[in-house]
Amino acid sequence: MALVLPVILRAGVGRLGPLLPSNEAAEQTARVGGWIVGALIAYELLRFLGALLMLRNTHYKLTNQRLIIETGTLSKTVGEIDLRSVGDTQVSQSLLDRLLGIGSVALISTDKTSPVSVLRWMAAPRSLRELIRTRAYQVSHRHLFTRAT
Repeated sequence: MALVLPVILRAGVGRLGPLLPSNEAAEQTARVGGWIVGALIAYELLRFLGALLMLRNTHYKLTNQRLIIETGTLSKTVGEIDLRSVGDTQVSQSLLDRLLGIGSVALISTDKTSPVSVLRWMAAPRSLRELIRTRAYQVSHRHLFTRAT
C-alpha cells in the first residue's frame, strides 16, 4: 500500500499541473508522499510495539481444572476458563508462524463471558492443544462419573 500511494498522489497532483510549475508539483508530491509513508511506518511500528507489549504482559497457567489468563501492563486482569466448559479447540498457524514454531490456539467453550478465547504466539501449538484437550477430557470424565456418597 505504501508503494501505491505516491503513484496515486502523483496522478492527483498531475491534474494540478497547469496551476503549478512542474518542479513545485514534483516537490509537493514527494513531500506529501513522504509524510504519508512516514505516517504508515509509524503506525505499523506502534502496532508492533503494542503487540509486543501485550505478548510480554500476558501469562497463561494451565492447571488440572482451569486455564488462568492474566493480562495487563499497569493494571492486571485475571480471567479463567473452566476446562469442563471447553467444547472444541482449534490451532491456526500462518506460514511465518510455522517457520517460527508458534501459533494460536482457540478454545471454544460454553462460558458466557468469553465463549471463544485465543491463546496467541504459543510455542508448539499442536502439543498445547492436545494437552488442553486431554485435561478437559479428564476433568469432564471425573465430573460425569463422580458419585455422591
